[in-house]
Amino acid sequence: MTKKLAKYKIIENDILKKITLNQYKKDDLIPTEAELSEMYDVSRITVRKATDNLVATGYLKRTPGLGTVVKRNKKTNVEPIIKGFREQMQNLGKSPKSIVKTFVIENATEFIAKKLEINEGDQVYYIERIRMADDEVYIFEKSYISVDKFPELSISYLQESKYNFFQNVKNINIMYQHHVVKAILADEELSNILNIKLNTPIISVQNSICASNDVIIDYSTNFYNPEVYDLCYIKTR
Repeated sequence: MTKKLAKYKIIENDILKKITLNQYKKDDLIPTEAELSEMYDVSRITVRKATDNLVATGYLKRTPGLGTVVKRNKKTNVEPIIKGFREQMQNLGKSPKSIVKTFVIENATEFIAKKLEINEGDQVYYIERIRMADDEVYIFEKSYISVDKFPELSISYLQESKYNFFQNVKNINIMYQHHVVKAILADEELSNILNIKLNTPIISVQNSICASNDVIIDYSTNFYNPEVYDLCYIKTR
């Protein structure tokens, strides 16, 4: 038998979802307790319990004479919908920048060939990018892309947005991403790039980008700076 979710928890989750999806932005007023009571057909005590939890966890802030507003933590949530890093940051009012650390052509190993669904030994781009926003490092990315499929790929595209290149230059419809999430300890390279202490626990995400014809167009591993970026997923039915 499935336990029914408490009403205050439903309200709490709904508000958190809207904050995560940027429907409620930083400094936005959320509906009043009276409005939320009417929306969810519950008492104001139930609403207060939901918002108390979000205030305690730093998502909301009560301002006397004004109301309850969204208070962004220092960290940024990864949106659970397909967007490039540049678009995500711009939507949050931040200034994104990508530094291409490495851009070389090499032969695909057996592992990379399987990930990109190409032949072992085929030429691939190996790319390392440092993803920044407001001059702070958010992500270090290592990626592989087929040279044969994308011969015109260049550093100038990578300094902007891979998603823009795939969708607007190549007219590819990106259908989904497949993520494999792992917890690792930052080695010397990652600690230097992300500006964190050696052996800091971080999240790495192996990401395969799939086009509408079920072709894998990009395989990457992203290393997230835990001090500024949260990996946050919302599952819906």
